[in-house]
Amino acid sequence: MSRPREDLEWKGETGRVEDILRKHLDAFGMEPADTTAYLCGHPQMIENAKGILRRRGFSKEFVREEVYWLSRKEAS
Repeated sequence: MSRPREDLEWKGETGRVEDILRKHLDAFGMEPADTTAYLCGHPQMIENAKGILRRRGFSKEFVREEVYWLSRKEAS
C-alpha cells in the first residue's frame, strides 16, 4: 500500500509496489522457471513491474496483467 495513512488499520506491506516486488522476488527466491507473475493496478505501475520482471528473466508468457483503465497515451 503506497498510502497507508488512508487506512489506519492496515498492518501489511507499505511502499511502492515496485520496491515490494523486488523485495519478495529476492526473499522468496522467485525464479522465472517456476513463477508466474500477476500484475493489476495503475498502468504505469504495471509497466514498471514488467520491466523489473523482464530484467529478472521473466518472459511474456509468465507475466499476466489485468488492466482496469488505459493511460492517456493509450486512450488517444
